[in-house]
Amino acid sequence: MRALIAFLFVALSASVLLLTFGLYLAAHGRNLPLLRSVVGLVGRAVAGQRTTALVTHVDLRPAAGTLSGDATLTVTADADGRQRLYFLLNDGLRLRDAWQDGDGGVRAPVTTLRLGPLVIVQLARPLAAQESARVVLAYGGAIIAPGGLTGSGTVFEADDVVLAPPDLWYPTDLQGAFDADVEVRLPADLTLAHNGREQHRIVDGSAARVRFTSERPVAGLALIAGRYTARQREDEGRRFRVLLPAGSELDAETLLESMVVAERGLARHYGASGFAGATLAVPRRLRRAFNDGSGLLAIPPRYFSDGRYGYQTVAHELAHNWWGATVAERWLTPGSGGEWIVEGFAQFSAWRAVGERFGEAALVRCLVDNFFDPDTTGALAQASVLDNGLDPGARATIYQKGGYVTYLLAQQLGDGFDLAARALLDRYRYRAADDAALQAVFAETTQQDLAPFFAAWVRSNASIDLALEPQEGSALVRNLRAGPPPEQIALWRGGGSGEVERAGTAVGESIADVGAQRLLLDPLCAAPDMFRSNNVLPRADTPRHVAAAAHGQLLVVDGEPQPWEPATVRVIDDAGKILHTWAIDGGLEGEPTWSADGSRIIAVESGRAGEPTLVALRLGDGGRQTLGHDRLAAADGDGTVVARGGRLLRLGAGRGRGALLIDHPDARIGALLPAPNGGGLAYTVIRGTDMELRLLPTGAAESRILFSWPAATPVWTWAPDGSRLFVALPGDWDWQLWELPVDGREPRRLVHEAARLTAIAASPDGARVAVVAQAEVNEPDARSELFVFDLGSNDLRRFDEAATTFIDAAWLSDSSLAVVTAPASDPSIPRARRLEKLSLADGARVTW
Repeated sequence: MRALIAFLFVALSASVLLLTFGLYLAAHGRNLPLLRSVVGLVGRAVAGQRTTALVTHVDLRPAAGTLSGDATLTVTADADGRQRLYFLLNDGLRLRDAWQDGDGGVRAPVTTLRLGPLVIVQLARPLAAQESARVVLAYGGAIIAPGGLTGSGTVFEADDVVLAPPDLWYPTDLQGAFDADVEVRLPADLTLAHNGREQHRIVDGSAARVRFTSERPVAGLALIAGRYTARQREDEGRRFRVLLPAGSELDAETLLESMVVAERGLARHYGASGFAGATLAVPRRLRRAFNDGSGLLAIPPRYFSDGRYGYQTVAHELAHNWWGATVAERWLTPGSGGEWIVEGFAQFSAWRAVGERFGEAALVRCLVDNFFDPDTTGALAQASVLDNGLDPGARATIYQKGGYVTYLLAQQLGDGFDLAARALLDRYRYRAADDAALQAVFAETTQQDLAPFFAAWVRSNASIDLALEPQEGSALVRNLRAGPPPEQIALWRGGGSGEVERAGTAVGESIADVGAQRLLLDPLCAAPDMFRSNNVLPRADTPRHVAAAAHGQLLVVDGEPQPWEPATVRVIDDAGKILHTWAIDGGLEGEPTWSADGSRIIAVESGRAGEPTLVALRLGDGGRQTLGHDRLAAADGDGTVVARGGRLLRLGAGRGRGALLIDHPDARIGALLPAPNGGGLAYTVIRGTDMELRLLPTGAAESRILFSWPAATPVWTWAPDGSRLFVALPGDWDWQLWELPVDGREPRRLVHEAARLTAIAASPDGARVAVVAQAEVNEPDARSELFVFDLGSNDLRRFDEAATTFIDAAWLSDSSLAVVTAPASDPSIPRARRLEKLSLADGARVTW
């Protein structure tokens, strides 16, 4: 009795904080600082115990939305006197019974206390150091979604179940790897996805029992079941499986080849993972890809429409077999730097895999696609799994910056990087590590002093900005920020369409004989220099976007495509004469858009660390008007419409709340496009992984659905008369172009099986559509071509030049287009982009 009273006193004294922990999990962790503190408190309580084995029997009833089971957990104490054990379990699963398995099968009673997701078990007697206990927990109920620590996007439907490890569908202490023996009872018409050694599958009427065991200790387990078709491949004694959902257009053999190639490369760098293979499932309703820690990969279909059939994502998730499944993060110790080890190392591993398979240019494109704003990202050491799951703003720190800093470390260490990585994997195999452990192992293995590197790039928010500063007939190499620059920096002379002379330089050196020849600093983005526009001499307009107004004038955006880089917006006539110019020093969030009547341009100036600024650029007087701080806006004939969450509002003359046009309280609005001639407003409504393209006619109180599709960012444009909407969207692996009539006729698919589709434009007469697309998957330079589709004849004309990649296009007249192009085979950044006039008669291009 005295022991029980002491136990309850200690537990209840912490109940306020622990209940707060549960409340904030249920509320998606909106107060992240408090959530980190409470999770840290739980982590300190859990420290000192390790679950080394899990045997669980689960009865999965997806049609009823319930799950029940029992779990036998073998837990080892790290020190004498451990009597209280702690486990985490989804809030919706009620604890029905608990006991300790004693010698000879005798059940020893235990006392339990449940506080939100935390289960506290009081053993009958304390454990000695390295002594183990087998605790059995019986539980059941309805999974709370999103549940667990990170709001992972739970799927629990009659024919589709995805429960990731953070959903806490089985009791866990998140303290390292464990041996797993799992049996799941589920409907017989569903396939259970797992990466273990299957022991049996027994069908009993309408149900099946599937049992599998792990081949090595695992860091976590997902529960994935659905209507999948399985394909398998053996490679050098290893087993690879792909599970595709019904109706999928993905090619299983292509995915298996990606898994095999990526696995070989990763094992060459890091040694064997210990898994006998890997399994890839493609759940349609999944929001984010993951590796559950047992070699089971889950990747949504939209990840495969990237022009490389999702190879980078496949390699990233496979890399978690080492980074996450072999060396883990301290989940319950926020601020330990472990999330960088898990995600940053996997991200770099994926980039390296892309470069090894597709070449130098492909690696550089990966780097550019993962640029990050150094002023809005944080220190890697402070990022945790909580931030990754609950704070979308932290993902640039974790993935982009984390990958880039790992890339920087790999460059500094050379061949020693892989040696040190293997040493870390060996020393912390099946255990968690932090940034201090990584620094110690890497320094010891390579015999380098890594303290300055970790101080600058891991534990602070240091950044660099390399620049070529023009002097009289020369250029000075400078670093405009305080971060440590590389000792040697690549310098290219020439480039573009000409020959390149490759040399090296350093900060503080003067480059002579600059002249008119193109000079480019750090062309392959080896340094984490996120400001590239000042790395090139001579300075020049670098067009990136072009769009035509109904009256024929052309909007041109110059500058690098990152929102923190300065940009220029100019309007020119059909002869190339500049009519207006606006400097956007703070950079642009997305590309500006014309108003429906062509009288103004709507742009969002980046807020950097603060709020963005919504502005209207007026053609009449060349002025600029601040409209507010919305990020998503469009201008129709009656003014400016903005989206806030699931609401559309029309801004008034002042800066008030605006007049409500329509509200979708259960969704969010993702894109806006005003129709010409006052025809209304097209917009997208996103609910989970589904999307509706809707039309709100002018003056109407209700909108109507034009098209439904998996959630994506559309590339779209109106026909000039407003009768049809042309929209490009990613499919299971390809990009497709659709024609959506607004009069109720059926949508028509115009183009499909494009590897990527990045720009479309409708001709002035509405009879043709110009498309900028990458035609073939895995094109080495990711080169895009220009296609013109004739809507009447269905003819597709191709403008294919091996030396050129097309970036954007807009119609000038029925016989010519304005196009933005760049040399296709030049991997350097910034690219040498040009604005050109393309004649449809003979394909000739003239630079403006």
